[in-house]
Amino acid sequence: YDYIGAGDLKKYGIACVHKSNKKQGVIDIHGKEIFDCSYDEVYIRETGHIDIKKNGKNGLYDFQGNVIIPQIYDVIIFTDLAKYDYCNVKQGNKYGVYHVKLKKELIPCRFEDVSLKDLKEKGYCFLKEKGKYGCWSVEGKEIIPCQFAYIKEFSSITNCFEVTSEISENGKTGLW
Repeated sequence: YDYIGAGDLKKYGIACVHKSNKKQGVIDIHGKEIFDCSYDEVYIRETGHIDIKKNGKNGLYDFQGNVIIPQIYDVIIFTDLAKYDYCNVKQGNKYGVYHVKLKKELIPCRFEDVSLKDLKEKGYCFLKEKGKYGCWSVEGKEIIPCQFAYIKEFSSITNCFEVTSEISENGKTGLW
């Protein structure tokens, strides 16, 4: 190897390794390859995960090399993985949600935007599809269809949402 990330090896027992062809891999403390040096980017996370990128596709693995998120996404967006267990995933120009512990895509990559802000604490997230907003549950089920110009939480006690619909020239507001 042309470079071994010694700090990661000491801290995590694994390290990123690089070859002169600019390809990267991962080895353990005994020198055994977890990932060979055929990857474009490798990043070792403090959460016990390895980010891998090859041919423009990203995946997430544990320190033993087991798949957490399959390497099919253009982008994996980690907000606070250690705290929330969820991340945004992107295929093309569409977003979805992946549950890291369940190793499962909860919300398919078909949305223009997905906000994870309330997913763990409140059990839902807001999404945007075709310029309209809706809401999905933490189980990956549609709560409110994406047909509203604006949506926000109205009451966290009753899980009631205020939705605004654009009908003709006057926006109509109601509760869902």
